[in-house]
Amino acid sequence: MNNFQNTHQDANKRVQKFNTDHAADTATIPDYASEQSLFDTAVAKIDQAAQNQAADNSGIGEDKKNRKNKMAFVVILFAMRGVVKARQLGNTDVAAALDHPETFISQASDSDAVTRAKDMVKVMNDNLATLTNIVAADITAMNTAITAFDSIKGDPTIAVEQKKATGTDPINGLIVITDLHIDGMKKLIHSYFSISKPILVDEFDLISQLIPRGVRHNKAEIDVVDSMTNTAIEGATITCISNHKTATTDDTGIGVIDGVKTGNQKFEIIAPGYTTQIITLHIHRSVLNKIIVHLVKV
Repeated sequence: MNNFQNTHQDANKRVQKFNTDHAADTATIPDYASEQSLFDTAVAKIDQAAQNQAADNSGIGEDKKNRKNKMAFVVILFAMRGVVKARQLGNTDVAAALDHPETFISQASDSDAVTRAKDMVKVMNDNLATLTNIVAADITAMNTAITAFDSIKGDPTIAVEQKKATGTDPINGLIVITDLHIDGMKKLIHSYFSISKPILVDEFDLISQLIPRGVRHNKAEIDVVDSMTNTAIEGATITCISNHKTATTDDTGIGVIDGVKTGNQKFEIIAPGYTTQIITLHIHRSVLNKIIVHLVKV
């Protein structure tokens, strides 16, 4: 995998950890489980594709097989949505036409695989008005995957070095899918928790950012405010207990400490006229970790 792909997969893994850590919260969000499931499936496929790529040193790759599997995956990915919507609407014919496993396409002969994929896409395209969880861009994505396989289905395998150099088959297509579902999960978290759990929203936004590998600047940004008035406290001293680094809040009440170890870290906040407070902030690698601290007057 190249740096672009590794950067995306690193973000994917952070999102998966977030989903594990906050499973109780996300379980309360309608539609979140579906987005998470589709996301996890695509992440697993990226892992498998990376393993296959790394393991293949024979000089011959299976580009045709990869494109066929990608075609099957993308078509069935959207077909699953169509099945659910069709069933909800009582349209059993459409549901039956779309309710197939990936092997329905991937294990068919090359010509039959293309025919089956095209037939399923036609069903979805003909019913876009009612299958509202599928959009025109999804139809385009499926047709692109079909064309990519159809154009080489009669060709032999190609050199693995060409596959590794381009790095686009099938990993980049899967990255498009994971990005789509990260955006879906982000929208849901913002929609349901922006008011009740803003810290959770901020955490998801942080961990889903793309951080190029090699960048390891863990920062803690602490916003110190008065607990009663919610106004900024200037001149407060913030100390990271583990490394003894300090920062002084500016006129906006913010102090930043760089080079903090990952994991749960304790910070001491001292301000004249206020009760000293020690807080714990979970530091994620290579991102700006934020927290608001409310100090109480003595």
